[in-house]
Amino acid sequence: MATDADYLPECWNDDERMNFLFSAFPDNRDLNPHHWDSKLQFWADLVVHSSRSLDEVCLDCSALPQRFKRGGKTPLGLPVVLSEMIRQGKIQKLSEFQSGVDAGWVSWGFDLVVKRPLRWTFGTLTGRNHGNPEGIYLLVDLVKEKAEAVMMTHETSVEFESTDHVVEYRCLLEQCRHCCKDQDTLDLALLHLRKHRKVCIFQSDQGEKLVKFASSAHKTVSPVTDVEVGILRLKKTEASLMQQVEKLQSDSDRCRTDAKAYLQKGLKNAAKNALRRKQHIQKIMEKREGSLETVHGLLRRIQEAESDKMVIDAYRAGVSAFKQTVDKAGLTPEAVDETMLDVQQVIETSNEISDSIAGGQADMSGLDLDMSGLEEELAGLLAEETPSVAPALTPSEVELKLPSVPASPVGGAVAAGGTSPVTGGTTPVSPHQAAGRSDTARRLLLTE
Repeated sequence: MATDADYLPECWNDDERMNFLFSAFPDNRDLNPHHWDSKLQFWADLVVHSSRSLDEVCLDCSALPQRFKRGGKTPLGLPVVLSEMIRQGKIQKLSEFQSGVDAGWVSWGFDLVVKRPLRWTFGTLTGRNHGNPEGIYLLVDLVKEKAEAVMMTHETSVEFESTDHVVEYRCLLEQCRHCCKDQDTLDLALLHLRKHRKVCIFQSDQGEKLVKFASSAHKTVSPVTDVEVGILRLKKTEASLMQQVEKLQSDSDRCRTDAKAYLQKGLKNAAKNALRRKQHIQKIMEKREGSLETVHGLLRRIQEAESDKMVIDAYRAGVSAFKQTVDKAGLTPEAVDETMLDVQQVIETSNEISDSIAGGQADMSGLDLDMSGLEEELAGLLAEETPSVAPALTPSEVELKLPSVPASPVGGAVAAGGTSPVTGGTTPVSPHQAAGRSDTARRLLLTE
């Protein structure tokens, strides 16, 4: 084995460390329990890790030392490591695993957990191992990983719960190529799933190996029914008819191509024969397509029945929940009628109260009050508080009260009808002066 293998640890090139790990285990573990346990854990982990890297679930005890060969030396303590792994249940003899599953998972569990540890415990713990494990052993953890991968692969391929849980073994083998490198690995994974009641393996009347998986709604697989076998036959018939239709279509196209080639060569009769074969093939293909459509319809009805069942179950659950809610809340037709009657009575009482309030307001508005007397008294009070103001006169009502125009001009000139301010006599006024005085009086009047 090359020293640069992917599964080898980083300390593989540390000579001091590896010399300790390659040495044999002491006869007595109690002398140095820490070194004993650390060495045991190192090799146990490396055995599992290397097998996982090599994609192997079975361990050949005789070839295992060569896997860890270093500098021409092999680990001296591998027999002790394998014995302890057997005691802990990490590895199991392949023949025992197969026979245990075939006899029933309960008896296999009893043989693994009770009988095997009793045979190995004394020699291993005291360091006096009298047996060298030989033959093929199964790595239980790796088989479990493979079984989980197979289960996940199947679940991702399920489209309809009612028709897709029974599969042919050869189809399953093709689906699981990515996680099971060969048929033996798949068989061990299926045996592990069978032990946990996740699958059952049976043979059809035609001798085909079939596998049924547990559905997502159930923890364990149920026995195979005749209905499930019939559905599987329908699916096989569907696949076979599809292959036949594809082949017939290919043959029809080839006949048409041959007819064209014959025409190009001038072989008219050969071209007719080719077209005649094409017509015959097309008639057969039409029959196959009709049969295929019938099978499609049957499978579709079966698959739709599952959806219908889900809908009915949902309706039932809804009705049950509604009934429980109604019963818990005490909702009955009598209780609802009584409540609505109470509501009507409350509304009627409220209306009566509103009518009574409205009637009282009408009676109060009918009181005989002397509103005109109140207004006169109010006007009198306002007159006492407000000082009297003379009413405004219009321009026509204004009387001009001016002194008489003197008869003579001031300063000695006297006009007729005027009075001299010096002598007290009448002073004559010229017509021009009289007109000027009239204009002045008029302007004063307009100004006021």
